[in-house]
Amino acid sequence: SGAKVIVPPRYLDEYKNLPALDFSAFIVKDFYATYPGFEGFSPASNGEILQNALKKQLPGVLGKASSPFPPTHQLTKVTCDLYIGRPKEWTKINLKTAVQHCVARQTSRIFLGPKLADDPEWQAISTSYATDVFRAVQRLNALPALLRPLLHWVLPECRRIRDEVRQARALINPEVERRLDEIRRFGAPRRKVLDSVDWLVAAASAKRQPLPDVGVMEIALAMASMNSTSRAVGYLLLDAACYPEYVQELRDEVVAVLAETGQIDKNMLFKLKKMDSFIRESLRIHPGLNANMPRVAQQDITFSDGTQIPKGAYLMMSPPPMLNPAVHADPDKFDGLRFFRLRASSPSNENKYQTVTTSPEMTMFGHGLHACPGRFFASNSMKLMFAYMLLNYDFALPEEAKGEPLPELYMNFQMMPDSRQMLLCRARTPEVDFLEYCEG
Repeated sequence: SGAKVIVPPRYLDEYKNLPALDFSAFIVKDFYATYPGFEGFSPASNGEILQNALKKQLPGVLGKASSPFPPTHQLTKVTCDLYIGRPKEWTKINLKTAVQHCVARQTSRIFLGPKLADDPEWQAISTSYATDVFRAVQRLNALPALLRPLLHWVLPECRRIRDEVRQARALINPEVERRLDEIRRFGAPRRKVLDSVDWLVAAASAKRQPLPDVGVMEIALAMASMNSTSRAVGYLLLDAACYPEYVQELRDEVVAVLAETGQIDKNMLFKLKKMDSFIRESLRIHPGLNANMPRVAQQDITFSDGTQIPKGAYLMMSPPPMLNPAVHADPDKFDGLRFFRLRASSPSNENKYQTVTTSPEMTMFGHGLHACPGRFFASNSMKLMFAYMLLNYDFALPEEAKGEPLPELYMNFQMMPDSRQMLLCRARTPEVDFLEYCEG
């Protein structure tokens, strides 16, 4: 899309809710959503069905506040055992590979149920597409704009993602037809536990809209959840390895809260306030984006101080002052309990400094009209996975990485752990069998 206008944080309160600023138009242009193979970005251009489905259904995915989590969450153990193992001695693992597969398997089980999530073909497609589509974007970005509409047909990176989209549709669409037939015959789904295929079908019916391309929406959902969550969990494990002084305190909190609640539910995860602080601090130091909240101006805009933005401008909000000493004391220092202390300092701070709370100072999940509807689900999923990993494993940096800045990859405005980053891992005997507290 060419040059971007980077908007200073002082305009955030006006910027966040301006109806003339369009999020979808930015995604369509910047990520080639009209090109075959890039359909994973296309739901953003017609995202009402997806947004409505997520806003309505995601809060119930983890059960009611005081209900134990369903057996799907026991998949945390299965995925960790499969992709990390139970090494008795310090063993090197590739951080990206281990975390990405753990996150992909777990989110697929939650969103699609066991039949599709356990299908090796879907596992391969959903995991590879999340990486391959960004490689294709990068490849096109390196070409002259005039040639992109032609060359995308022959570039191997683009051919690969076209094949992956075709495979996704071939897997998902028959299941959609089966669900529709079930509704036609019985008037409603016959299964007790509904998944995201049901959500999308129901959301389209409620709005009396044509059935969306569910196969594409599922691969988009997998891509979004996997990229953001795996990046965040990867940084959490790196921070646990870099700052081991916090690890036992976090473990002790998990054990104490489990003893108090007797089960893993939303209330239990809410009580993990030290862990919530550690996660928020990790996101503060590693926000994942150097600029976010992308928009396209659909008309000329004038901010309250007279600053003018022309129609058609591509905009992004510059990073919030997360490293500003006027906002956070010792901003360059990782302080895992920073937000735990702030929450405890005043009743008015209890909600303000939670991981899921967006503000002008913390915009990792966006802010305003387009704040991420999945942030509560993502936060609870991260806590569940991080708690299990801390109780069952020790993590450390390899000797050659100690004392060195952690290598990071930058792609456009994204930042992520280096895909070559190795981590030392060793199984340990947990203080409690964490997942025995799940339902099932």
